[in-house]
Amino acid sequence: MMTTDDTDSRAEDRREKVTVRQNGAFEHQERTVENIVAERQLVTDRLISFIYLVFTILESLIGLRVLLKMFPANPANLFAHFTYQLTDLFLWPFSGLVINPATDGRVLEITSLIGMLVLGLVGWGFVQVVRLVLFQTRTRTTIIYDKKRQ
Repeated sequence: MMTTDDTDSRAEDRREKVTVRQNGAFEHQERTVENIVAERQLVTDRLISFIYLVFTILESLIGLRVLLKMFPANPANLFAHFTYQLTDLFLWPFSGLVINPATDGRVLEITSLIGMLVLGLVGWGFVQVVRLVLFQTRTRTTIIYDKKRQ
C-alpha cells in the first residue's frame, strides 16, 4: 500500500511531499522538502561571486598597468607587454578622455583610473541585475523513517 500527500506551506517558500509505504510488519516513510528560497540564494550567491572574481581580476590587471606605467617598465618585456595588451582591450573606450601627465618616462594614467572606476560600477550593476532576475530554483531535503509496525 502506498499513499502520497502533497502539501504546500507558503508555496513560494517550500514544498513538502510525504510518501508512506507499508510492507508487512514495516512502514517506510519519506518526507521531501524543497526549499525554493535557499536554492535561489545559493545560485545567486555563486553567480555574484563569479562576477566579483572576474571584475576583481580585471581591476587588478588595470591597477598593475598603472603601476607599471608609473614606474616605467620596459614595454618590450613579455610580462609588461602582455599586461598592456590585455588591459588595452578593456580601456580603449577611455583612451584620449583626459591627458595623462608624464615626467621622465613616468606616466600617471588617469584614463586607466577612470576605467577602473567605470568597470567597478559595471560589475556592481551586473550583480544588481543578477539579484533582481534570478529566483526560480529549488533545493530538496529527504527525511526517511523506517519503523516496525506493532
